[in-house]
Amino acid sequence: MKKFIFAVFILTVTLHFNHYSQGTFHIVGNDNLQNTNNNYPSIYGNYYRGVKNQFIIRASEMQAAGMSAGPIIGLGFNVVSTSGATLDDFEIQIKTTTQNSITSWDNNNLTTCFGPVDYNDQTGWNQHTFNNPFQWDGSSNIMIRTCFYNNTWADNAVMKMSNYTYNTLIYRRRNNNPCTSNWINGVESKRPNIRFQWLDPNTPPVSNFSSNSSSSCTGTVSFYDQSTTNTTSWLWDFGDGNTSSSQNPTHTYTQSGSYDVQLISSNSYGTDTSYYPNFVQVFLAGYSPIPANCIPNTQVTTSGFGISEVKFGNLHQFSGNSSEGYSEFTCDTVLFYIGKSYDFLAVHSTPAPHNCAAWIDYNNDGNFNDITEKIISSSNGDSTHGTIQIPNNATLNQPIRMRVVADFSLLGPVSACSDPQYGQAEDYSLYFAQDTSPPEANFSSDRTLTCSGFVGFSDLSTNAPYAWYWDFGDGNTSIMQNPTHTYINSGEFDVTLISTNAYGSDTIYSPNHIEVDTAFNVITPSCTPSTLGYCCDYGINRVQFANINHPSADAIEGYSDFSCEQRAYVEAGNNYILTVETGSSNPQDTRAWIDFNNDGVFDNNEKVMEKLNDFNPISVVQIPSTNVIYNTSFRLRISSDEVGSNNGPCDNLFRGQVEDYGIFVSTCPDPNNASIGQISKNTVQVYWNPGGSESSWNIAYGQVGFNVQSGAGNRINNIFVNNYFIVGLNESTNYDFYIQANCDNQTSSWIGPLNATTLNINESSLNILSLYPNPNNGHFDISSKIPLKTITVFNLLGEEVFDKDILRNKFNINIDLSTKPKGIYFVEVLDVLDNSKTFKVIFSK
Repeated sequence: MKKFIFAVFILTVTLHFNHYSQGTFHIVGNDNLQNTNNNYPSIYGNYYRGVKNQFIIRASEMQAAGMSAGPIIGLGFNVVSTSGATLDDFEIQIKTTTQNSITSWDNNNLTTCFGPVDYNDQTGWNQHTFNNPFQWDGSSNIMIRTCFYNNTWADNAVMKMSNYTYNTLIYRRRNNNPCTSNWINGVESKRPNIRFQWLDPNTPPVSNFSSNSSSSCTGTVSFYDQSTTNTTSWLWDFGDGNTSSSQNPTHTYTQSGSYDVQLISSNSYGTDTSYYPNFVQVFLAGYSPIPANCIPNTQVTTSGFGISEVKFGNLHQFSGNSSEGYSEFTCDTVLFYIGKSYDFLAVHSTPAPHNCAAWIDYNNDGNFNDITEKIISSSNGDSTHGTIQIPNNATLNQPIRMRVVADFSLLGPVSACSDPQYGQAEDYSLYFAQDTSPPEANFSSDRTLTCSGFVGFSDLSTNAPYAWYWDFGDGNTSIMQNPTHTYINSGEFDVTLISTNAYGSDTIYSPNHIEVDTAFNVITPSCTPSTLGYCCDYGINRVQFANINHPSADAIEGYSDFSCEQRAYVEAGNNYILTVETGSSNPQDTRAWIDFNNDGVFDNNEKVMEKLNDFNPISVVQIPSTNVIYNTSFRLRISSDEVGSNNGPCDNLFRGQVEDYGIFVSTCPDPNNASIGQISKNTVQVYWNPGGSESSWNIAYGQVGFNVQSGAGNRINNIFVNNYFIVGLNESTNYDFYIQANCDNQTSSWIGPLNATTLNINESSLNILSLYPNPNNGHFDISSKIPLKTITVFNLLGEEVFDKDILRNKFNINIDLSTKPKGIYFVEVLDVLDNSKTFKVIFSK
């Protein structure tokens, strides 16, 4: 058994070598024009969730930069300030062109030179080294396309660029995938400055190669020369005593083993050698999954559809398109652990979007069950990606078959056994084992801010836990794996999860994970309209109203309720501008209503916007000065659809969508939940919860019984935090404290009194004792002005995990509990005068 596991480990090692000469850098464009962080063009523009750029560079510009015919091995863009985002599946494609300017997309014969990869842009030159060099003929103009698409928004990278006398660039920025869209948002005469990395052809070659697989069960391996294009002769050494002078040979090994491979590449200027030890693993005995009960065969293999790349855990396979038909890669068995989660990616990007799905034969019966064994699916995309957790019931210690199928999106969903029309099926071999480590606790929640108090929690712990203990931070607990919980009171709540398996436990603690704000709960509306047929960028991209400035995906999301987390604080009688960003692709009919009487119904007299056949409409909304409901959240509804739809507040939308937001008309809110915190001989801490619309607070204090309404006592005005230490107090004195909120034109009532008595010297001596840092990684220090006596540490279950008697008069001591699991602990400290203090400590390794 140990020998097999070692073999599996070897098989998981996949080598990908791409080493080219450094070449020389050549910059095209030297102006210092710049975009802003919310306008275009920007190669790394994330103000919308994705952007596609396509631009022409004339041959004369490249020649002027010192380039001639030869391989381009990379290019870069100069960034002044970054987008601050990870750009998903960033890709660069290139082709030659006879065009001298650009006004439309050219989708033919583009070669992918970089990506798709997730990329974080950096300040300065961002250099992208190509997967495959682009061979420039020295005389043709070139066309470059870049694209990415994210699930989130950020800023546009600010880039250095130059202006030209011709239309050099077009772009498509979009909240849905722009890479497959042929709409144009802008035609530009300015273009980001570009730094080409170019390899002079009048030099010795740079040797490099790849193979169709790093392991083989048959012994047959195909090798592919990837040396630079100025190579004229090749000499291969396959590591088993055999050689070849072909450029792309196929070789059959006759014995199992690990083989070094070498290629000597030559031309009239010299030679270069690439040598990779243990490049090929041969297992002639083979160890594959049991045969599948069906083999899906491609019907049309000449259209270029299919799967080009699959990544899953340590599995990483590049492959050709559907011209290969059904492909079986089950010789490469890759190790996975049950209970752990792994990222999955299948790329199927050309020549049009695909539908895709994958299955794992968990019970190892040769069948693929759509209910229990389909692990992921997608439609109308250029890739399929997600996170897959290996279930506890997966068959262990045997090779298990995984099947991936993709086909043209217009043909409907794919199945595990039906023959693809244009796409293909690929099979892989997985090996599942039990991880004998304790779980790694982790969880997520369906929201972190709630007005209703209702929250769903999902266990994300790895290593197959079988027991769970949740602490929701409000005194309630659960032992369910994926509990739901309703918080009754407003506030911020810590959440703790302890996950346990047969090998141990682990704790994750998330402070202030849930915020509950029941004061802003909006009543349920009488209707929630649906989007019937999303298309063509219809819908709502951003809403601005009072303090709300909220971007969102368009109608692809359908109805969206943001009334809890996105609420506008307004004042009665004032006017506010409502802006609804609908994009520049289509005019739309946009209407809005505010449920002023808070009955859940949107009446005709509550309509506050009606803009027909308009782009990005704007209206002025007046909040009534009479008969308005104060200090209660009510609903703003925005409906935007194609022109002529006559969309009312409850009508389903043909192509657009409805979004709801919260409105809150308030008097100046009183501070709430005010409390006294830490006390010393001359300081008192006061803290409270904000009401939501105030701008600052005032504190009044004096000796017990002073009259705050008369102006007596001491005042501290315009405090901008809700957690404040009053200093300079007298020792052993009884004080009253009051708090007041400041709004734009008014103040709240004085809230109080809060009463506290400052300490005397003896009482405050232990108050000087400190523990730091907190949170920590298990290392922390304890310091005191009184000699320490004992230190005891307890875990969350009350079990003693550490005890130390201080044998000498120590005032400072370092504690090392880094071997203990992360979580919450209680540290009890006793000094030589038998004064004690307990700290709540968080180990957050």
